[in-house]
Amino acid sequence: MFSKCHFSLSGRPCPNRIDGTGSMHGNRKWVHSEGNRATYGSWVNMRLRCYNLMDADYPYYGGRGITVCARWRYNFDAFFEDMGARPQGMTLERIDNARNYDPFNCAWVSRKTQARNRRRHNQIEINGDIRSIAEWAEICKMDWNTFAARVKRGERGNYLLRPLEKKKVAA
Repeated sequence: MFSKCHFSLSGRPCPNRIDGTGSMHGNRKWVHSEGNRATYGSWVNMRLRCYNLMDADYPYYGGRGITVCARWRYNFDAFFEDMGARPQGMTLERIDNARNYDPFNCAWVSRKTQARNRRRHNQIEINGDIRSIAEWAEICKMDWNTFAARVKRGERGNYLLRPLEKKKVAA
């Protein structure tokens, strides 16, 4: 059963289960202080993605069998102890997208880094170095669409890294 908690960040019912003593928030004053609000939000959203069938992201997490480790599932204090406060501008990432949320598979990373680590992103190998299309495009100082078009045409290896050809202007 889910509790209705006035601490819910989204305005939706709080995903914390009720135990015999009430909500499983632990020390509410500490959990919900301004400095921990972002970290708490990441913890709540991680759990919603994995366990709330109504969450828009559930099919990509809980629907694929991704779960939250027992230590973190109902215990924000343990999550905070393992992960620390969420740095500004960072998001929670699973290092290996096929594994669950646990202290050994999670890190705070920038949105840019996280976007590059999505399952759907193509990984391209050039000279033994595997990177996403976005990373290779950035290295080559090339627009992502240009690099992706080269990949789509079937170009491989160092040929992908060649500089852009300058168009000749007719005189």
